[in-house]
Amino acid sequence: QVVDLVQYFRDRDIFVEEYRKQLSKRLLSSSGNERDEDLIAFTFNKHKLISTKKLLEPKIKIENIKSYLTTENDSISWLTGYKFGLLKLNTYLNKYTNYTAGLPQTTQLTDVAFYKNLILCASNNNGITVFERKTERFTQSIKNEPTKTDSPTTNWSETMYLDPADNLFYGYGFDYTNINKYIAELWLSKKQIEPFNISENHVSFLSNNGDFTFAKLQFGGLLELDKNGEIVKSYKKHNVLFTDSKARTWLSDGSSFLIRDPLKNFNKSLKFKEFEGFQNWQISLVEIGDNEFLIFTPKGLFSYSLLTNKLKPELENKNLSFGHTVPVLYHKNSGQVLVSYNWWTNLIVISKINGRWQFKKDLSQGFQTYAIEPSIQKNKAWLCTNYGLKFLDLNSFSITTINESNGLPNDAVTDIIEEKNGDYWVTTNKGIAYYDKKLNTFKQYTVKDGAYSREYGWGNAFKLKDGRVVFGGTEGITLINPKISNEIKVKPKTQITNILVNEKPYLKTGNVNEAKIISLKPNENSIAIEITAIDYAMAKELKIKYKLEGFDKEWISIPNANNIRYTDLKEGSYELKYQVLNSNNQAVTDIKNMPIYIQTPFQRTLWFRALMVLSLVGLGIIFYRIRVKQIRKDLKKKEEIKRIKAEAEINALRSQMNPHFIFNCLNTIDSYILLNKVDEASSFLNKFSKLIRRILENSRDELIYLNHELEALELYIKLEQERSQGSFDYKIRVKKDLFDKNVFVPTML
Repeated sequence: QVVDLVQYFRDRDIFVEEYRKQLSKRLLSSSGNERDEDLIAFTFNKHKLISTKKLLEPKIKIENIKSYLTTENDSISWLTGYKFGLLKLNTYLNKYTNYTAGLPQTTQLTDVAFYKNLILCASNNNGITVFERKTERFTQSIKNEPTKTDSPTTNWSETMYLDPADNLFYGYGFDYTNINKYIAELWLSKKQIEPFNISENHVSFLSNNGDFTFAKLQFGGLLELDKNGEIVKSYKKHNVLFTDSKARTWLSDGSSFLIRDPLKNFNKSLKFKEFEGFQNWQISLVEIGDNEFLIFTPKGLFSYSLLTNKLKPELENKNLSFGHTVPVLYHKNSGQVLVSYNWWTNLIVISKINGRWQFKKDLSQGFQTYAIEPSIQKNKAWLCTNYGLKFLDLNSFSITTINESNGLPNDAVTDIIEEKNGDYWVTTNKGIAYYDKKLNTFKQYTVKDGAYSREYGWGNAFKLKDGRVVFGGTEGITLINPKISNEIKVKPKTQITNILVNEKPYLKTGNVNEAKIISLKPNENSIAIEITAIDYAMAKELKIKYKLEGFDKEWISIPNANNIRYTDLKEGSYELKYQVLNSNNQAVTDIKNMPIYIQTPFQRTLWFRALMVLSLVGLGIIFYRIRVKQIRKDLKKKEEIKRIKAEAEINALRSQMNPHFIFNCLNTIDSYILLNKVDEASSFLNKFSKLIRRILENSRDELIYLNHELEALELYIKLEQERSQGSFDYKIRVKKDLFDKNVFVPTML
């Protein structure tokens, strides 16, 4: 863990910056033997110095001792030191309160950290001591315990720092934990196996039997654990094979089997001369019926009945050798057995035909199969391979692959535990991951969650009755409680660490993270903002999601600790919204806002435009007055002309049509109607209306085209001809060349 954190801090300066802020509010002082010095507390609200020595003495002596002062807020500071326990100083009122209830007399407190209603106190001899503000007493001491890997590595510490995400840094040396992030627990720690003369806790194979777990260690023997993970029995030569349907766990030393029922404390031994010389890792076993089993060995396949104690060779025609422990699955519905052998490079299907087990299908496709597990879906099975997770249909033998392109953390998959809802746990070369079917995402569990192993073995995962999932790995057995895992909501802190405007720092002094708004000049329209999500446990897995309201239409995601850059922004108001996503692209912080305002150039400002409008209005008024005078002069002349013209127009309108003619036409139409000559009435009315329209159109002008006058004339004559019942004929003759010219005549000529 320390190596990981050191590398992380080397990559990022976040921790250094955060710690420097804390130190700026903290004053550490000690009085030496050569001279007597005061311990000084600084009050930020009054900007004055208070002599703590004058405040406390003579009741409490602070000479020749080492003391620590931590500021909580503007007026409250906490003083720790030898003999006097914990002091609460109110530097505003010049008062103090001394707390010693529940504190062991020999404890010398050093640094403190504030967590909710608790004060966590480091000490130089008693680990972490917890002070509860409500009861005003010390309630707990968290000390180094050699048998517990999650305890402090030392009881002596002069430093304690709790960051905003509740990551606690403690040590004489360097310890790290997260107060809210207890997800995984560890069985078979190195200290736990030391009494059995086993130095390495690398688990190679696991089998669960109710409240008991059998763990084969890579460089040691076989251990039997109870439901609390405590070792109850050790086997030096045996390897664990599997647990059958009758809660019997089968162990093997190569040539013989030991059948173990831990609940009843029952053992039964079986020895076979056919297996003499075999190693315990060269035998595999699968249950195929009531007390019926298949045994895979370097000499081939054997069927065995526990009731008759008969061993029978199978697959003689194939002459197959299963030279080491192999992943094997018996599928009850189809009666088929899937076997991975030859160091996982071959995968075959066998089934019982005519009373004998025979070869059925070769599924070898160039991948290695490390584990085979049944699926909750009917006639389906999971294959854990070095080319991803494969989903096998046992009817058609078709295979669907899930790999890194589908979000799988790593293509080297060693085991799987499928949940009833279709979610599943999977182990890869990148540790433990949980697939959420609804969200279609993978969540990883790392050392920072308490999953200490870097790798997990083949077929080393199962689920306990209480819901915890178990994984055997290179650093013992990791247990994860899904309920706790789902409840953990540790939010990282988002912080703006840098602002550049036109490639220059926005603030020459001060902390950019304290800026409430970014206000820029019109030419400052290129901006870069660096946003960081501070989380010491899994910072590299986090992402930043942001959107500039007023510019971006969609949210944008970038890796953690990255620049958000915009160029050629127009004047106006914007709002940068940002939040943190986890590795599953789920939001883990609230949305934070940073207003950005770019000033408008003066030529486009409202006051400038208003001034221009007023100027134009003034010029318009002057021009208007001059123009009005000129118009008034011409108006008198035009009014006289209009009066004469109006009289002429009235006379012209009067003479446009003979009222007697109109009256006769209307009588003709009326006559047609009375005689029920509808067609004739309609035709006559149509001609009459055309004549009226033509006369009205022609009357608008003093001169009209000759052809327009002729049209009106012909309509007039036709009406007269029809009204007089054809009593006359007519012809209109006009010289042809007149139509080729633009000839005008007076209206109604």
